[in-house]
Amino acid sequence: MHTFVQKHPNMMKVKNKKIKLFCFILVLVAFLMFVTAFATPYFIEIKYSTGVHNAGLWKYCKPVSGKTTCINTEIEVDLPYVKVCQAMSIMALVYGIVGVVSMGLRLFCFQEKMIWQIIAIVTMFAVVFYSLVPVGLFLFYTNAGLGKGSKLGYSFIICVLGEIIAVISSIVMIIDLLCCKKVRVNNATNIPRREV
Repeated sequence: MHTFVQKHPNMMKVKNKKIKLFCFILVLVAFLMFVTAFATPYFIEIKYSTGVHNAGLWKYCKPVSGKTTCINTEIEVDLPYVKVCQAMSIMALVYGIVGVVSMGLRLFCFQEKMIWQIIAIVTMFAVVFYSLVPVGLFLFYTNAGLGKGSKLGYSFIICVLGEIIAVISSIVMIIDLLCCKKVRVNNATNIPRREV
């Protein structure tokens, strides 16, 4: 008795390629969201009597003489956790690049080599870790000293959405990997043996 996979092997390859393309797009979107979130100074919006101040991982913007002036966050905040947050955001971006490249290699160059997909899965979980910790630290320490006049900005929301997309892409890649492995095992066990 032949299985669906044995009768329609090309159909399964097309389906697997579409799933990998979907995962590649998710990984790329998550990476671009992290770049946007880490580069913009809108993690937290703080209202003072002088105007609205915006704080991000790298820049702190405040009104000075009617104009918005941005300076490095560590100059304005001057706490050691800022440097930790910045270092971890750099690690998240490095792992994000590795995730995008490895998933691209799996999709376009080495379609039969699962190691690239495994690397993409591991790096996307690393991206989530290295982006979640600085965001959490930054918000914890910043909100502790701010009080009621502060609220989360769109950079924070973009970062959290990027983390959610990264986790979803990793889960889909794991399911795809397990399905591919199951199909390969089924194909290997159903190969008719020649008698000698």
